[in-house]
Amino acid sequence: MFILTTPVIVMHIEKEKSRERERKKRTREKESEREIEKEKEKKRERERERDREKNRTKKREHNKIERKRRERKRRERKMRERKTGTGERKRREKRRERKMRKTKKKEKREKEREKRKREIKKEKEKERERKSKKKEEIERKIQKEIHN
Repeated sequence: MFILTTPVIVMHIEKEKSRERERKKRTREKESEREIEKEKEKKRERERERDREKNRTKKREHNKIERKRRERKRRERKMRERKTGTGERKRREKRRERKMRKTKKKEKREKEREKRKREIKKEKEKERERKSKKKEEIERKIQKEIHN
């Protein structure tokens, strides 16, 4: 096989080799940059996960404290109720009484409203009767006038 070794061809081949080396170098650099970026992203993700876990534990602790506080308040309230005798049962009874009073008031108002309606109806009926009597009276007078 015959190889051309003219200076121009040799120079061209050298340039190609140099370009190829540069290309490889750039791809290696890009790869390394990608790797570095991936590592950074992993690190960030680990950091986020750590923060999330911290927040979860904080929330858990806070909830536990709140639960204890509510439980303590409930116990204290029960103790107070035992001492003073104003327990849940009495509260329920009072509530029931209030409701009964309310319903009684409503019923009373409803009855009064019905009564007023009936009275108004009666008055209207009386007014109609009066008017009809007046008309009849006028009719009779007219009839009498006609006969006379």
